[in-house]
Amino acid sequence: SNVEYIAIFSSGQQGSSGGSSGDAKNVVSGATDNYKWNTDENSSELRSVQSQSVAAQFYNDQSRFLPQSKTLYLTIWDSQFNQLASSGEKEDTLNGYADYLNSKVYWSNIKGIVL
Repeated sequence: SNVEYIAIFSSGQQGSSGGSSGDAKNVVSGATDNYKWNTDENSSELRSVQSQSVAAQFYNDQSRFLPQSKTLYLTIWDSQFNQLASSGEKEDTLNGYADYLNSKVYWSNIKGIVL
């Protein structure tokens, strides 16, 4: 893997209504309103990030930030991290994120992480 940098953009759940048309766009992650999809039904469905979001601006401005060819960009639209969940459920969620990252990068190549 040629990944040297990781950039993660997340700022919590998209809205309180589970993706209804009343939800707002997320200025950090770039999530759109009414963003819910079922990845089990269509894992290849395209998702677009709002161009004015912090995530999109960071991705598009290589001269100020990180090179696209060497950076793994993650925009987390709904982390599924419920503060009311049990400690075991929270640990499972974190382990899932760690497993995903471990499948994408060689940690010895990583020069920086941006959160």
